[in-house]
Parts: sequence; C-alpha cells; structure tokens
Amino acid sequence: MRYAQNSQTPGLLLDFLDWFDRSETDANTAKWVLVDGEILGRELIQTVVKTFGKSHVRNVFSESDFSVYGWRAPHLIRIASDKNIKNCLIRLIRVAGDFPAVARLEGCGDYRNIRRLLLWLAHARTTDGGDLYCRFADTRITPCLLQILARDQKEILQKYIANWQIIGREGTIETVFSRSEALRAELDPLELPDSIDISDFQFSKMMEFSEGDEIFLMLCAASPELVPACNLGSFHLLLAGLTHAARARGIELTSEIYQFCVIALTTRHDFFMNTILAESWREIRARSRSFTELASLWTDETWDALMHEPLTDSTLVSETRATS
Repeated sequence: MRYAQNSQTPGLLLDFLDWFDRSETDANTAKWVLVDGEILGRELIQTVVKTFGKSHVRNVFSESDFSVYGWRAPHLIRIASDKNIKNCLIRLIRVAGDFPAVARLEGCGDYRNIRRLLLWLAHARTTDGGDLYCRFADTRITPCLLQILARDQKEILQKYIANWQIIGREGTIETVFSRSEALRAELDPLELPDSIDISDFQFSKMMEFSEGDEIFLMLCAASPELVPACNLGSFHLLLAGLTHAARARGIELTSEIYQFCVIALTTRHDFFMNTILAESWREIRARSRSFTELASLWTDETWDALMHEPLTDSTLVSETRATS
C-alpha cells in the first residue's frame, strides 16, 4: 500500500541519533518510540520485536480489551542509553521511517502508567454511546487527534507526556504535542478514565482531517496515473486543499469530492475558481442539482475554459493554507 507521505529526509536519522544522545530532563522522564503494527505489517513488527528484544518492546494492547488486534496493535519501545539499543534504533528508522507509523515520546517512565494513557486514547466513546478504536499511533491521525482534544483531555495527556513527535508527511520530525506547563506529578492510574469521550464536533473534525487520505487511496485504486511517483506529502496537501474547496462549494458526498479532485488533476488545480462555474456552485449550494449532474452538462466550451483560461481570482494556495 502507498501512503501520502514523503520518503524520509537524509537528516531524519541524524535527528533521531541526536534525540537518543540527549539526556532526559530528570530521573522520572523516559524516552519511548511508538510504532503502529497495523501499518508496519506482521513481518516488520516481528522484526522490530526480535531486533530490540522482548524486554524492550511491549504490545500496548496485550491483556486488554483490545488484545484481539495482536501484532496489529501499537508497540512501545523503551529507549535506554545503550549502544545496542542505539544500533537497533538506526535499523528501525532505516526500514520504517517511510511509513506513517513511527513516533517518539518523552514522558512518564512507568510503562504501566503510559500504557494506561495510550489505552485511554485508543478507546473512544462517541456521544451516542458508540465505542471506537481510535488509531492514535497512525501518524496520519495523530496530529488531528491531539489537536482536537478538549482542555481537560489535554491536561490528562500532559500529566504523562512532555513531548510527542512523529515522522510527518514531509519525512521530517514534527511536534504534535508539547507539555504547556512544568507538570511533574502523575495521575493516579485509578483516576484515568477507561475511555476518551469524543464530541460530535471532535468526531466531525477528525473525519474532515482524514478526507485527504481517503481521496488519495481512491486515486491509487481507480486512477493511479494521476498519483505522482514521489513527493506524496506535498500531494496530500494539494488533496486536502481540494477537499476543502469542494466542501466550501456545497459538495458533500465523498464520491463527488473524488470527482472534483479528478477534474482538478486533469484540468487545472484551481479550476473551481473560474467564473464560468459560478452558476454551478450557486445551484449546488441551493441543493438544486448535484455536482455529478452539473458536470455532465458542462459544454465543450466550459471544459476548454477550465483547461486553458487564465484566472484572476484567489488561488488554491490560499485555501490550502487555511486548512493547514
């Protein structure tokens, strides 16, 4: 499977080695590497366990309600100041650094407590009482999840985590959470809820955030010729901007957002700004007609304008930045 993520940059491994060599801020702080077994796959996650040794790698879901996930579960690796661990870390980044599956944490040194925190993040409960597995270790999801946490939820998180960084879409280290206060005291594990409550707004934002990846996978399956061979992180930024632009014009169905993106990729990325489509967007917002129906009625003159006519309005770049 392809992921909307750039290959790791030459400086990524050096960044990890610098992080490894830095001393912890105090005796209660530990360094962890978090990997997503589902994305890495059975063979690679088993190689990770064998390389570091079972004493250093823990399956977060072992002996929990999520134990059915087995090797697909998130795994935590304790990073100790040891030459062998350093060599293992080098091998891990070289083989797994291109996947949206690797993060590094600094925080609670007690595995039992940090595991309980991660189980809390994994068990999402919606307002209608539904229980969901929130894939916090998938680094395509991590940034949005940690960003949309409510204040009280962030307070819980920072009791355990001082710094949470991922290998981002550009193939470099990206900080997605940093403790805002100098908190040292940890919560009593009994005070930590069994699940994290996700409001309708939070759920909606996560679904919106994931649309770029959804469209990317649809393109890979149905129109692979439109997917570039490299710089997929930048391509994802483009798709995220296009999905935002489609929704801003009243398009809601995923199939029609996909169609909108295909048109952008085969004409101009900012085709939707062309004034020749103004009436189409008015009809869609008024729910008079669907995007699919209107696009099927566009004349050859319209398609020619979308392919060649220069634009004078705002560009897609401004809309893309508004969503980032």
